Amino acid sequence: MEKLLVHGGRSLRGSVRVQGSKNTCLPVMAASLLNAGISVLENCPDIADVAVMQEILTYLGCVVNREGSTLIIDSRDACPRKIDDTMSCRLRASSVLMGPMLSRFGSVTAAKPGGCDIGARPVDIHLEAFKRMGASWSIGDSCIEVSAVHLHEGDIYLKFPSVGATENAVMAAVLTPGTTVIENAAREPEIEHLCRYLKLSGAKISGEGTNKITVEGVESLSDVVYTVPPDRIVMGTYMAAAAVTRGDIELIGCCASDACGFFDVYTGMGMKYKNTAGGIRVWQTDRPRNLNCIKTGVYPEFPTDMQSVTLSVAAVGEGCTLFEENIFENRYKIVKPLNDMGADISVDGKKAVVRGVDKLHGCALKGTDLRGAAALFVAALGAEGDSGISNPFYIYRGYEQLITNYRELGAEIEEI
Repeated sequence: MEKLLVHGGRSLRGSVRVQGSKNTCLPVMAASLLNAGISVLENCPDIADVAVMQEILTYLGCVVNREGSTLIIDSRDACPRKIDDTMSCRLRASSVLMGPMLSRFGSVTAAKPGGCDIGARPVDIHLEAFKRMGASWSIGDSCIEVSAVHLHEGDIYLKFPSVGATENAVMAAVLTPGTTVIENAAREPEIEHLCRYLKLSGAKISGEGTNKITVEGVESLSDVVYTVPPDRIVMGTYMAAAAVTRGDIELIGCCASDACGFFDVYTGMGMKYKNTAGGIRVWQTDRPRNLNCIKTGVYPEFPTDMQSVTLSVAAVGEGCTLFEENIFENRYKIVKPLNDMGADISVDGKKAVVRGVDKLHGCALKGTDLRGAAALFVAALGAEGDSGISNPFYIYRGYEQLITNYRELGAEIEEI
């Protein structure tokens, strides 16, 4: 598929089940290497990033099968192999394989992880954590090598609360003798979900959800059945789509607390909500009201993954909003295509000023990263006229059955 043709201006109405979380599923899949047994992951999203991680695990000797929304991983015969760039360059989350591979096999060699070009995402924080546990590492032009004869307990302080580094440190410590303490740890819900999976397998972890996580090493982990929670960023994307189309959508399987960090922003912009038996209903009756300032930050602050789609909402909001991006410096790559659609956005470094306009108009668009492509899709849904979005595969990296789900809500989309 090369292009999506979106006929904009249709109000979205109906109900949709929010898929399982991409950013939970990927590290849990990586962690399945630790139990040397069977992991059954329910509510696993059928998206491109999960398919790549499945391909990597199969390459490492795991047997992975999908039955509907359930992924069954048998890691008993997994073996250490170099993860080359044909796989890792397609998936930034491949970096979370370092912790479990180092723990189980004593070494890991991998090409530098890829993914979206949204800014610098160095792995030095991950490597410093491993060093605190007795590992050594080297970085070449294209490869990272990490090894340890025996990992040992460590006191780890992360210089930045990196989600990936926190996940890697936790996974490396689970089977390491002694007590490892991770300070300035990330607090994102995905950290809590990973720890919940590991604890169901027999790990001893405390403090997840705070900035200090303690891991007491155990000898082994056991088979586990785990249900992946709903994807909070997909939930937020539906909310953005409802805002720009003045729609009314019931989000099945979600609640307001799943949207911590951005729910207050959307209600502040005029979105109404009501809890339902199956989830939460959100609707927008008037033009969104722009807030004075929206700053991205680490959880529980406004998430960087929601910045792009919210930029699309603010583009048609009433008033002016100052955005400040404090995580990834390339999030503003969508500003030019939004301005091509009639938006009034100016960028100065990590700040962007959005002056809302009455409406956007359709035009030719091109996705360059996952969340940016989703933002252009949201903008196209609310725009007047038709928009052709090339490179839609970026959206498919994180959004399950995108076309089907949005068509059922009333969107008119063609595949070209």
